[in-house]
Amino acid sequence: SEKMAVNYKTTTPSLHWVDKYLGYYECRQYIGTPNENSWHRVVVSQSRRHLGSSSNLLKWINEANHEWSLTPMAEGSFAVGKDCPYYPSGHTICRSEVDEEEGVLVLVGPSNERYYRTTTNTATAADITTNNKATPTTCVFLLLVILLTIFTAAPLIFQSKFWFFLFIFIVIFFG
Repeated sequence: SEKMAVNYKTTTPSLHWVDKYLGYYECRQYIGTPNENSWHRVVVSQSRRHLGSSSNLLKWINEANHEWSLTPMAEGSFAVGKDCPYYPSGHTICRSEVDEEEGVLVLVGPSNERYYRTTTNTATAADITTNNKATPTTCVFLLLVILLTIFTAAPLIFQSKFWFFLFIFIVIFFG
């Protein structure tokens, strides 16, 4: 029997070429124009739903937190999922090319706009790849949990109240 090449990062046979497409991209034609917006900065990442399947292997996520699936076809091309808002208007295939002048990987996105691979982005990976963002409520909750932990554990560590309150003072003001 013939052995199939398995890429353990994607857990899908014969799709070792897919990993080189993971990363950040931006549509440069809008930089510095009134039309520049968070839909023009994207990350291509692995889909959490791909385990044991070749469908929905990758996802296209823009900085506005809209995402859709990309399923590998032949090397360098992906079937765009029906979850893409541009699918009804004809964006059914995302293909790749290399910009000859810069030698940069480019993905051709909706409306044939070219998204250039970049090593920098304006948002953090966590902001783009999840919808979880730190809110003031979350920060206050975490601060309360930390303070509660300090006030319950610290007296056991610091038998003297002077050292305990000095420690709290330092944590709060220099923390």
